[in-house]
Amino acid sequence: MSAQPCPSTSWSQLADNLGFEPAARGRGRSGIAVSEEQRWIVLTRRSRFTGDPLRDLMGAPGLWRAVPAPLSRGTARRRRRAWSCVFEIPPGVANFEGEGEPDEEHPMAELLGWARATSDGTPPPSAGGVERDEVETWVEPTRRHIRAGGQVVPIELTASASRLGLSAPAVVRIPETLSATRRAWIQELCLEAQSRWRLVRLGIDDDGVRAEVDLSGAPLRCSQQLFEIGLAALTTASAWALPALAAVVDERVESRLLNQPPARDAIPSGTKGGPE
Repeated sequence: MSAQPCPSTSWSQLADNLGFEPAARGRGRSGIAVSEEQRWIVLTRRSRFTGDPLRDLMGAPGLWRAVPAPLSRGTARRRRRAWSCVFEIPPGVANFEGEGEPDEEHPMAELLGWARATSDGTPPPSAGGVERDEVETWVEPTRRHIRAGGQVVPIELTASASRLGLSAPAVVRIPETLSATRRAWIQELCLEAQSRWRLVRLGIDDDGVRAEVDLSGAPLRCSQQLFEIGLAALTTASAWALPALAAVVDERVESRLLNQPPARDAIPSGTKGGPE
C-alpha cells in the first residue's frame, strides 16, 4: 500500500494513546492544546505569550511562533493585544505504510514529541542530525532567493549538529534615520505577515527584518519534507511582505499614510496562509 496521510481519526487516537487528555478546545497535555485546522495539526500553548512577538522567539528551536489570540466576546477593540504561541504540523508530513491505527513509532508521534520538547525554547538532545552536504542537495542554488518585483533577497540554509532551518537574514535593511512612525509600520507589516502565513517567524533587530523557519529537532525521517514545505512558506511569506517593507524603509518614498501611526488591532486574528 502506498503512503497515505494520517487522517484525523488516526492522529486523535494517537493523541489519546500518548496520554493527551480531552480539553475544551482540542486535547491538552503539559499546558499544550492540540487540534486540527484545515488539515493542519495545531499545537497551542495554553498560557498567553507575554513577550515581544517579533523578537523574543527568533532563533528558538522548532516551529513555535506568536499569533494573535482569539478575542473573547466583548473585548474592546483598543485593548492591548493578546498573543498565543502555536506550532503547526503541515498536512501529509506524517505518512504511514500499512493498515491499522498509528502507534508511538508513528511519525506523528515524533512530530508531537518534537513540538512538546521545544515548547520551552530548549533544543532537544539531537537538535540537528542532518549533514550540511545532504541539506545542500535538498535545495538547489537557483531556489535560494526570494524575488518580489525588482527585489531579490538571499535565503540561507542552516545545518549543523545542533540546528536545522532556513532564513532570510536581511529581508530589508532599516536605515538608522528612519522615523519612529515608519518603524511602527514595519512592525505592523511583520506582525501581519507572521499572522497570515504558517511556519514563518519574522523578527526585527537594529539592522533590519529577518524571516526564518526553524526545524531544529525535527524527526529525521520528516526533515527533508519539512524543509521543502518550510522553503515554500519562507519564500511566499517574505515575497508577500517585501514590496511594502521596501517602500516603508525607502525614505525617498513620500506617503501621507506612512506619516501617520498605524491603527491599533489591524492584525487579523487567525492564520490563513500556508502551503498545502
